[in-house]
Amino acid sequence: MVDARAVARVPNSRLLLSGGEFPSPRRCALPLSPQEREANIPESTLQLAARRRIGLPERKAACFHLAVRRRIAISRAWLPVLVWMLVIFTGSTNAGSAENSSRFIAPVLKWLKPDISEAAVGTIVLAIRKTAHVAEYAILAALLWRALRSHGRGETRAWSWRQAGLALLLSALYAASDEFHQSFVKSREASVRDVALDTAGASLGLLASGAFARWRGLW
Repeated sequence: MVDARAVARVPNSRLLLSGGEFPSPRRCALPLSPQEREANIPESTLQLAARRRIGLPERKAACFHLAVRRRIAISRAWLPVLVWMLVIFTGSTNAGSAENSSRFIAPVLKWLKPDISEAAVGTIVLAIRKTAHVAEYAILAALLWRALRSHGRGETRAWSWRQAGLALLLSALYAASDEFHQSFVKSREASVRDVALDTAGASLGLLASGAFARWRGLW
């Protein structure tokens, strides 16, 4: 006799992915969870519950749910990349110009050191802006590396130099496109040096990611 309360305790996601007639792992099926094994629910009962809850054949239900899981995993992997690219793009507009940056940085510097010269202020502002170039592309490369490692099923691959190289290439290409965009902004100017600086920042980000991966035992 099957305990109805035990069936109710099994998550819907597992109900949709269980049963002997479901596809193989390569065809959308997943093994029973420990919770299902402990509940001691026959596979035929799980199949019936899945059919009643979603109204689809078992195999379609399994494939449907796995497709949703994959899309969620892909979104979690790539959405941060797209958001950060948008942040970089916004910084390449007039809002991120040297003049606007000085409006915020110069008052702070003069408050900290009232007798600071304008030349020193300009040098510090430039250094902060170049450091920001390095930092933003280090973060972009790390996010790209994270996204490329995703299987699309909420899992991640082990460290791969190929993935790291692809993340670096994508970062460099985006840096070049970003400088190209700046060539159309009146208060900005395109610079090959900035592309090189951005790529160097991406390399630092990947080195940090590699060190983290090694620390976690991923390679």
